[in-house]
Amino acid sequence: AALVVARGRLMQALPAGGVMVAVEATEEEVVPLLSEGVSVAAVNGPTSLVLSGVEHAVLAVTGGLGGRRVKRLRVSHAFHS
Repeated sequence: AALVVARGRLMQALPAGGVMVAVEATEEEVVPLLSEGVSVAAVNGPTSLVLSGVEHAVLAVTGGLGGRRVKRLRVSHAFHS
């Protein structure tokens, strides 16, 4: 229980303005596009990633993917970043 409380406290301490976006792309396609404030939060499959970070920076990366499917996740902070 103490671990769950500590994790929740740390998650809420993240700065506001963060987003997470699921993208249909390979890690090899996305990593060269990453910039300050954007991280690969999860690799869910060969062509399924989640990006996390500052909103404008994450949207700039997804905009460089040329029409790939992207879905903004409904989260309160940029977890895993």
